[in-house]
Amino acid sequence: MSSRRDMIRALHERGWALARLRRGTKMAFEKGWPDLIRTPDDILPGENVGVIFGERSGGLVDIDLDIDEARALVSNPAFGLNHFPEFGRSSNAPGRRGHRLIMCPDSPGRSHVYGFRSPDAVEAWKALGLDTTILEVRANGQTAIPPSVITDKGPPDPLVWSSPAGPHVEIPEMAWGEVLRRMGTLAYAAASAALLRKAGSDIVDEFQAYAADTLAEAGVEDVPRIMAAVSAVARCGPPVAVYEPGEALTGFSYITGSREVTRATRKWLGLDGGFNLSGRRAAVDHPPISAEDLANLLDALDGSGFVNYFSFRDLMFACHDAVAGSGEGLKVFLDWSRDVPTDKRWSDPSAIASAWHRASDAREVRITMATLLMHVQDSDHPELVRSVMRKYEKIEELEMLNDEVELGGPEAMLIDASEVVDPFAGKEVPDD
Repeated sequence: MSSRRDMIRALHERGWALARLRRGTKMAFEKGWPDLIRTPDDILPGENVGVIFGERSGGLVDIDLDIDEARALVSNPAFGLNHFPEFGRSSNAPGRRGHRLIMCPDSPGRSHVYGFRSPDAVEAWKALGLDTTILEVRANGQTAIPPSVITDKGPPDPLVWSSPAGPHVEIPEMAWGEVLRRMGTLAYAAASAALLRKAGSDIVDEFQAYAADTLAEAGVEDVPRIMAAVSAVARCGPPVAVYEPGEALTGFSYITGSREVTRATRKWLGLDGGFNLSGRRAAVDHPPISAEDLANLLDALDGSGFVNYFSFRDLMFACHDAVAGSGEGLKVFLDWSRDVPTDKRWSDPSAIASAWHRASDAREVRITMATLLMHVQDSDHPELVRSVMRKYEKIEELEMLNDEVELGGPEAMLIDASEVVDPFAGKEVPDD
């Protein structure tokens, strides 16, 4: 366009409602601006210009991509969003400028946010250093649009169109429900990529299998290509697009420690917010062991084997299950953990106590006492495992020993950890 004024005039000629914004910002400053009628001549030199979304602009909707992973994925054809026209800061590369436009004549005149809002989910997500808002579908409000210039975060950063057509770019039309469906898939994929960047390498394959299964459950098309895009953005290697039924899958709740994270991400896909129960274990029905027995089991372990954030957390969950979450059990675990050079996120006893108290509700894949017993077994203390199994009779239901070997016989010292199974894994889990 030949001039700033011509660009603003082109916006107005499209029937888009304009708003006056403060110099260098995205802030509308006139009282009652959502209802004011402004022409290009009302936008003074130096002011930024905003476009009002929704009915006043014929159903114009803004896709505001808040996190880098969403901006990186949106151009992939697998999401069906790459044809939405783009604008944003010139400092961002084309394809990653953060705003996409679509016309939705049936939009409800309100915005739809894909992010985490419950206190538990927000706390868990922020603990990983991640932004809680993934993206927004905005059918109300306004935002700055080219030729505005943003200066609030450093040097002047002009807003630009990625298309040579500029303000004359063709905006496709789509039903509101279809937009939300596609954006829900993008939000889920972007959150998955963000989490994989933070998670330990030991759970990458399991998480990708879990995510692929959930996408398939939601009826998402081209799951392999979407998971390949997630893997590329997260830089975590080849994707796992399928899984073996019955595998214990590692999901959002397992990694973050918050069931609410999973509830939110499933709702983005139009699912019920509950859990995919593939691989989820039911609660083990056994009497809690004493705090003294827990202390004996923990004393048999070398703390240097639990320096990883997730290995420490899983051991804590196993201990919680062993003592049914008792306060005495927590004190024992805290005493033991003082000598463990674990991840700095567990260095504060209050963080351990907080995770302990919500452990019953925190996980998709339940970590049971069997995990603790297996660690003790692998630490060359099979006699201690056997003594606990005898003392608490229902613990004997865990098939820790070969069926052909009598309990207590000399061959019982030879236990193949790969054969350890949880007989409660097949029990039906009630719906949440």
